[in-house]
Amino acid sequence: MRCFSVAALSLLLAASGCQHSGSTSQADTVEDDVLMVINAEPILMSQFEQFLRFSGDVADGANLDQETRLALFGEYVRRRLLLQEAAREKIQIDRLEVEAYAADWAGDQVVSPGFYDHMREFLMIQRLLHQKVTSNIEVTLAELNNYYQSNIDQYMAGDQVHVLEILVEDRQQALEIKSQLKDGDVRSFRELARLHSSGVTADAGGDLGFFQRGDLPEQFEEVIFALNPGEVSDVFQSPRGHHIFLVEERIPGHLQKFYEVQDQVFSTVMAGKERAAIQRFVKQIIESASIKVYDERLNFQTRLSEDLSWLIQ
Repeated sequence: MRCFSVAALSLLLAASGCQHSGSTSQADTVEDDVLMVINAEPILMSQFEQFLRFSGDVADGANLDQETRLALFGEYVRRRLLLQEAAREKIQIDRLEVEAYAADWAGDQVVSPGFYDHMREFLMIQRLLHQKVTSNIEVTLAELNNYYQSNIDQYMAGDQVHVLEILVEDRQQALEIKSQLKDGDVRSFRELARLHSSGVTADAGGDLGFFQRGDLPEQFEEVIFALNPGEVSDVFQSPRGHHIFLVEERIPGHLQKFYEVQDQVFSTVMAGKERAAIQRFVKQIIESASIKVYDERLNFQTRLSEDLSWLIQ
């Protein structure tokens, strides 16, 4: 099963700079399983342990170190606060939507009912954040240009090569194909790739696309990046079979122009603005919350009831 990790939202759910707003007036005589009370909602140990089971590769919360367990507990509490806010906003998620989303994560694997509950809550939080926070965020062209100019070193592209490949199982066949090829004859290379290659790109004339150093296994890069444009490699063996490569084009390393990376810059700037806006939103929710922690039941070295830095981050 591909387990969903709410840790993917940890950067989004973290808040900073706020103080504990108060505590509940509820009496201390509560069930032993209650870890804390948030806005009159009891948070049970069994609920937290279930959350841990769906958080990445966490199998047994009791075996986690203090720092990790505390971080996950803070994440879980922020999650409960957001779910309470989603309920106040009357956000609903259709069962079919949950099943479709869960299927994308789990594939054909059998999942437990708790997995679907986890997905439903995640989608509720996503919808809340979209409706209340991210849907109104805008990014101007000036902001994109400013980010590009301030981080221009990030947009240096390394040398790129446009690679064609012929892949066959038999070495003798590969040598015969190689004997029919001449440097610079890209058209013949593509035709022979369509006729003989067993690679997935055979129908595309063996076209593998563009690569930079670091994109390919080292043994392939040693061969490919040693070729000049139009040059055909010697027969090269790998666990997949026998390869013949041709570098159709080489693009020297260069600074990418703004228009080349505008979409990438937009994604980066938008993500930063969304993260900051969500941090402010969560900060407001924490500040207005009524929280009571039962430290003796959590067994953390830090007294959570006296300092909410574990929640605020």
